[in-house]
This record gives sequence, structure tokens and C-alpha cells, in this order.
Amino acid sequence: GVFYLKLHICVGLEQAVDHYCMRVFQAQELDNFVTEWNVLQAMLRRAARVIESTFFSVGTGVLGVVVLTSVELLNRFGEGGPDSKSLTRLTVKDGFCLALWPGWIGPPMGLVLFFVFRAAAITEKC
Repeated sequence: GVFYLKLHICVGLEQAVDHYCMRVFQAQELDNFVTEWNVLQAMLRRAARVIESTFFSVGTGVLGVVVLTSVELLNRFGEGGPDSKSLTRLTVKDGFCLALWPGWIGPPMGLVLFFVFRAAAITEKC
């Protein structure tokens, strides 16, 4: 839920910057656009402050998932672990389990990276 809220905020801000730029290029007189740009910058700063803390907490949570999954895989399939097995002697069940653990990492990591790229797109436009 938090990811989608942040993504929608980023998409809305990106569209606001695009709309402002289109209006500037289509206008003949540039008198009011400095004031509007200041308002848009204030809105961008406020939105960045609001989503900054949630981005930090979600990023830390995803990092925790990555670390805990890596530790679990090393304990289960690494050298000297409690269930230590050679990767060549894995059963089908073990291989399926080995494939599922990284599958838990993919979606949250993908969402965090997608959000970072969307936020970077706003920064690039400004």
C-alpha cells in the first residue's frame, strides 16, 4: 500500500512538472511563470519531505529481508550449516526451497528500485 501511494505521488509530481514545462513553451509572455515555478518547487519540496521517512523505513525493511534471506540460505545450504548439503546432491524439494527463498526478495526489491527510478525522473526534469 505504501509503495503505491508513493508511486502515485511521484507520478503526479512528474505530470505537474511536465504540464508546467508545456505551458511555458506554449506561452507568449513569461510574466506569471516565475511565481508558478516557485509554487511548484515548494510543492516538490513538501512532497519530498513527506515521503522521505516512509522511503527510509521501507528501504530499511527490504534491506532486512535481503539480509535475513541471505543468512537463511547460507545456514541451510552453505558450508558447515546445520542442513549443509552439496549443491550437487540436492533433492527436488531442496531445489524448490532454494528457488523460493530468493523469490521473496524480488518483488519488494523491484518496487523499491522502481520507486527510486520514478523519483529520479522528477529530479532529472527539474
